[in-house]
Amino acid sequence: MRTFLLRSALFLVCALIITVGIFIWLNSSTMLPALSQQVQTFKSEPVVDQTVAIPDEVIVAGKAVPIPSEGIPLSTLPLGETQKKALETAGVDTQTFTITKVMIACGVEKLGQERASEIFAGATPTLTESATLLPCLNR
Repeated sequence: MRTFLLRSALFLVCALIITVGIFIWLNSSTMLPALSQQVQTFKSEPVVDQTVAIPDEVIVAGKAVPIPSEGIPLSTLPLGETQKKALETAGVDTQTFTITKVMIACGVEKLGQERASEIFAGATPTLTESATLLPCLNR
């Protein structure tokens, strides 16, 4: 029994030393700057699906409304109280947030033109639709 405990303790100490050594090596090696550069490149490039056309207008209540190049300020849309509350819960400031053309294209791609138009006209998205649209806010 005593031999087992000594061998187990020795094994754990060796494993800890190896783990700390690898951690220090990874943090001080030349791999870290290269990995950091890759992460920065990934963060700075917007992900846009090239198969989805970015619209110049959105259909609201059966009418084509042009989308300005700077996007649509969220404060100008007819949002219901439940929509505002849901957006604020998700961390979106409804007074300063702007919906871009890429976000609109993403929403139309995920929900379809008809349902996206209903939501732009003021309909409240379901919980499932809200979860589906959250990734579009990062575009």
